[in-house]
Amino acid sequence: MYRREQNKSRVKRRFYFQFAKPNTPKSVLIKKKRNAMNIIKLALVGAAVVYGVNYITKKREDGTSILDDLTANGPDWMNDAKQFATQTVDNLKQNFTDNQAQ
Repeated sequence: MYRREQNKSRVKRRFYFQFAKPNTPKSVLIKKKRNAMNIIKLALVGAAVVYGVNYITKKREDGTSILDDLTANGPDWMNDAKQFATQTVDNLKQNFTDNQAQ
């Protein structure tokens, strides 16, 4: 009996790698559909990434790209963000101390 059970499990494993047959269990068909959907999702995400990189690096009429703007203005934007963060933290501290006093 042990060998028969072993052979049955081998047959089930073979079904997973072959095309769908009439007696194929539904769980195997679902796995194949999931694999196909994963491949389609991977292709769509890859195409979106390629399009995004192409869009960011495409030169405009003045000869610059969005990537050039990001690299040139990035440090200024970081300084603005730091100032905004410190101002927000100071405001929160002030509001907290005012509420504690009441």
